[in-house]
Amino acid sequence: MILQVIRFRISEFDIDGLRFDAADVMEKQFFTAMHAQCTSVKSDFWLMGEVIHGDYRAWVNNESLNSVTNYECYKGLWSSHNDKNYFEIAYSLNRQFGEHVIYKGFNLYNFADNHDVDSIRTVLFSQTA
Repeated sequence: MILQVIRFRISEFDIDGLRFDAADVMEKQFFTAMHAQCTSVKSDFWLMGEVIHGDYRAWVNNESLNSVTNYECYKGLWSSHNDKNYFEIAYSLNRQFGEHVIYKGFNLYNFADNHDVDSIRTVLFSQTA
């Protein structure tokens, strides 16, 4: 039923993509079916999922999600600023996209805050109003 609803919304309202909350606890086969259904209507349809833990390669591929939230870099972003030590964020970015890249060609969704985490303004130690 949900696949039919999405198909209708793509056709009727020309939506370009969807973001799935808590994608890491959903069945991966659902995203495969969703991808096939959506791209049959609109070839460049974008599917993104919220993934908090794990290897992003399990979700991002040519037959499933186009992108996932990059929680690994979220933590490093604000804690590196607080500590004035950018090793953590540098380590994560190098691990993901450096010499021994594990996410080559991936378009991960990097963010400073979202509805599930505290605002970046509240987690930074040094704030100016």
